[in-house]
Amino acid sequence: MKNLIKIKHYPSNFEIAYEENNETIVHSLSYDGLKGELTIKEWEKDCFIADFDEIDQEKILDYMNIYEIFADKEELSLGEIADIEELEYVETTSGTNGYPQNIQGAIIGFEDWEQLEKIAIKYNLEAINLHRRDGWQLYERQGNASEPYKNSSSDYGDDYCEYDDADAYQEQIMEDILPYAEFTTFEDVGNWLKEKKEVYDELLTCGENEIVITYQGRFYEKIEEASMSSSHDTHHYIIGLQECGI
Repeated sequence: MKNLIKIKHYPSNFEIAYEENNETIVHSLSYDGLKGELTIKEWEKDCFIADFDEIDQEKILDYMNIYEIFADKEELSLGEIADIEELEYVETTSGTNGYPQNIQGAIIGFEDWEQLEKIAIKYNLEAINLHRRDGWQLYERQGNASEPYKNSSSDYGDDYCEYDDADAYQEQIMEDILPYAEFTTFEDVGNWLKEKKEVYDELLTCGENEIVITYQGRFYEKIEEASMSSSHDTHHYIIGLQECGI
């Protein structure tokens, strides 16, 4: 049985990484971007995916079918694509500090990396990292993107920590912190417990892709561990799509 690890899209092909017999294998499927057709034959396709389970087969076929469905698509502008897919069209610059230079278009507003990859395949676009500060009119292009942003407490600075498991957090508090905590009044005890309980309650409601950030032991915010955008102070980062080869 083959176990799917990752599907990665490129302008002219996409790679399927999978594990078989404790070995990681990468299989490349070529794509004719002008004709919108896979060069792999139907019998080869069926033979290749036969050893995956049903869920992985559906994921692989989904990517293959996107190529085939849009084989005869007409040439669309980025603005038109954004309208069709209910996304946002923005203008970008190669200039530093948001200065207008070699202005190009991009599409942003993706919910997750999977949505971005499907639309990239569908219209033969490539992922791009974009940055904008408060007050800038244009996004600054910062090179191609290959994965979503990985967010963690290290992005915030000193005295910040992250947690993703309520039971593990509770065990750490009870075994590693509580025995050494110093209290002088019942009010101190109550306030301390209230802070820890707030963090614990937030962890109980965490989604699959969420983590809790604390500052000096107190709840700070809940964030997505992997996201399509990120903001710190006046800086805003987002992953979008642009025409290939810009």
